[in-house]
Amino acid sequence: MVNKRIAAGNLFLGAFNLASALSDALRATHFGIPFDRKPVMLKGYYKYKPGQTYQDRNGNPVSGTTDKASIYAVFYKNHDQAGNSVMLDGTNIKTSPLVIAIADMGFVTPTDSWTEFTIPFNYTGTVDANILQSLGYNLTMVFSSSLRGDQFEGAIGSTLCIDKVRVVCERTINHYIANLLEIFNFKTIRLVILILYIRSPYIIYFLSLYYITGHHILYNRLFNSKQ
Repeated sequence: MVNKRIAAGNLFLGAFNLASALSDALRATHFGIPFDRKPVMLKGYYKYKPGQTYQDRNGNPVSGTTDKASIYAVFYKNHDQAGNSVMLDGTNIKTSPLVIAIADMGFVTPTDSWTEFTIPFNYTGTVDANILQSLGYNLTMVFSSSLRGDQFEGAIGSTLCIDKVRVVCERTINHYIANLLEIFNFKTIRLVILILYIRSPYIIYFLSLYYITGHHILYNRLFNSKQ
């Protein structure tokens, strides 16, 4: 017997291996999809009502314990140092050294009405722009009606509802260029020339070229000159 009496209702971004679900449910849960933006905030609305009787994995009632929901997101590198592809799972989604940032709501207050949540991403590592552009990071979001549902503990009847979930990301120069093109309706222009002027002890001029899609194709420092 696999002794998995209850399973928490959950929603996550990733994949689930049904073939190994009963034998090793934690490793059967593969978190994340490739993501090419730097997330800064997880936002949305929720309602939560814990079930009446909390049970351990053997189905025994646990007095004095109330079920808790879980809402979080994780941003991580999807390749290890050797270049091997990596998908984090239920055993390491929050503990792997590949994790760059986590947005965790912590205690989810029970409520019968739709309640807005805003959770900032807490970064413990730096984001490499080149790795980001080549889809070298994964993002997952997890919503579970039972915090310890992965251990097959919780209360029957716990209900978590979510709505209007979105991930707010850091804006890049590509976004600004794309917005500029949209505003001015430059449908026939193939390239946009951007000259960046920085005033410091030296005057430094930069030339950047962008496709109409906003993708960067050339970055070149033209010259330096003293003031």
